[in-house]
Amino acid sequence: MKVIDASTLAAFVLKEPCWREIATHLAEGVASIDHVFKEVANAIWRRRRSGDISVEEAYAMVEALKKLVDAVEVVDEMRYLWTAFEIALKHDLTIYDSLYIALAQESRKPLITLDEKQRRVTEELSIPTICPSTT
Repeated sequence: MKVIDASTLAAFVLKEPCWREIATHLAEGVASIDHVFKEVANAIWRRRRSGDISVEEAYAMVEALKKLVDAVEVVDEMRYLWTAFEIALKHDLTIYDSLYIALAQESRKPLITLDEKQRRVTEELSIPTICPSTT
């Protein structure tokens, strides 16, 4: 089991270049914070708002996201909030991003992320990190 963050799950749903590699991780089993689906839905909305995708594509992506609900073990973010707050203050990172790191740290699982700042912090904390190739 690995921890997946919103940047990575969004890349899968948005079919970014690394989506097939992310699919492999999803098939092996992943866990995430309970707000991950809201963050991914917001990424879809941002892509629609910027005109990168059509309304129809946005709805199709949300349908794909809904199918992932059963594929991701969702954990209550409140369980990790205080650790995440400490990480955020120490490393100048958002609480949202720090929650994924706190989950990975406390569960002793690698974090799958496309976020460069998260990757840097996880490495500083000696948390294994998987960064799917974006090329």
